[in-house]
Amino acid sequence: MKNVWIHTVRSLILLIGLICTVSVSGKEGSDSITVKRFFCEKDSLLNGTIDYLMDEGYRIRSVDSDAGFICADRFIPHDRLLSVKKGERRTLNFIIRPCCVDEQESCVRLNILYEDWNWAGNLNATPNYYYEDKGVLTAPEAYEMIWEGLQNKLLQGDE
Repeated sequence: MKNVWIHTVRSLILLIGLICTVSVSGKEGSDSITVKRFFCEKDSLLNGTIDYLMDEGYRIRSVDSDAGFICADRFIPHDRLLSVKKGERRTLNFIIRPCCVDEQESCVRLNILYEDWNWAGNLNATPNYYYEDKGVLTAPEAYEMIWEGLQNKLLQGDE
């Protein structure tokens, strides 16, 4: 009976260790959606990214060419009839760095922050609205849309 108990405890410890390992591995994989490699120099990628953002209607908030930093935002309206949420503001933060020694390859890290624009009431006078900070957007499809658009813009620039 004692051997069965020891075997069960060992099995549980192994199972918990496996679950923890899978959780940590999944966390590393989720970073891949926020980081991409491009086969072009940092300055070309920085300029291509700015062009892409402007073409897509983003407002460029700041650019630091030396640091490879770009901050841009855009308002996305929501036209739902009976909703307090009237839209959202997405802020894109890019960090562009050379990936390797020869600087022919660049790595881009993207962070998307979002805020909901909500109606706070007051039907009689001027309506009241406020932004509610929702933090970092984790939806992979939002990142993929940006990556695909940027890749397409860079391919158009090469032609």
